[in-house]
Amino acid sequence: MISRRFRIATLLLVVTLASCASTPEAPVPSASRVGVVSLLGDTLHTVFVGATVFTNENRDAPVPDWGLDDQGREHLLSALRQRGYTAGPIKLGAGGVEARYQRDSGPRAEYAGLDVAALREMGRQQGYTMLVVLSRATPGAGDPHASHMIPGYGIYRRSVFGAKFSCTYTLADVLRIDVASGEVVRRGLLPCKGWESGMPEFQQDYLRYSPSEREILRGKFSQRLQERLDEAFGRIGL
Repeated sequence: MISRRFRIATLLLVVTLASCASTPEAPVPSASRVGVVSLLGDTLHTVFVGATVFTNENRDAPVPDWGLDDQGREHLLSALRQRGYTAGPIKLGAGGVEARYQRDSGPRAEYAGLDVAALREMGRQQGYTMLVVLSRATPGAGDPHASHMIPGYGIYRRSVFGAKFSCTYTLADVLRIDVASGEVVRRGLLPCKGWESGMPEFQQDYLRYSPSEREILRGKFSQRLQERLDEAFGRIGL
């Protein structure tokens, strides 16, 4: 005679197997390995636009301690892994970030002169089938502010006959690149964020900011980069 305990155990096994059979498998991502890289660089641009071209001024300042490329890369890697992708960082090799751009490409070259072919080959050699790249972007035509901005990130002010507009900007794209076909899907980050309360007064030279003011700026750029990556990431089909 079959014991009551055995019948209960058998019933539980049947229920468990039925439950497993009715649960659909998680979708397998189409890209087996995704390589990620951030190529913004470590230069902060300060852009001042006046009433005439003779009053315009651009200045650059190195800010390697901000670590925006490290932050951008890790943010994208985390987003991909949460979606089930196998993702890893792309090793840039000699020349670092700047070697990934074609120097003779001109200010309005596609993707700000990013050497997509070289990146694809680098990804292929490292075993990736798809790349996600945070890249400097070309200024949009017809935008009265972005047309003056230098690709990458910086501080912008336009002052014409007493009317002033200031913002921090990130002129960048998130690109999805198919390593085999070369297909590129591009989504730009919203470039300009107005000057908020608590921000230090605009300076045409970054070195004029105090250490505490520089830390405020670093924190704002870090926060906005994450926000804008989240906005753009969902629109590249991953």
